[in-house]
Amino acid sequence: MPGGLASGSEVEAGGQFVGSVLTLTKIELKSEDGEDSTEVETQGTVTALDAGSITIQPEGDGPALTFAIPDGFALPGGVQVGSLVSAKGQLVSSVLTLTKLELDDSGDGGGGDG
Repeated sequence: MPGGLASGSEVEAGGQFVGSVLTLTKIELKSEDGEDSTEVETQGTVTALDAGSITIQPEGDGPALTFAIPDGFALPGGVQVGSLVSAKGQLVSSVLTLTKLELDDSGDGGGGDG
């Protein structure tokens, strides 16, 4: 655990779903002048998409995440329900807002052990 971590500290945390349990894999103590936002990253399958939002079901058993699509954000060509994507967003004022979206085009023929 980072030094100085206490109840009420502002942190950046990351984790992975193991079964249905979100397990902490990274935690960083934010400085006092840090922003009032939290970054969220996920990789998974698009389960819903409209002009204002995109819902992604993470790989594994985690809950689906719905990101608001900000005005002027250009989705990569070919993104549709069923696409495998990597997404990043910022949680600001309780709204998860998309900041980056990449279409994962790793098909069935992708790498593997010889």
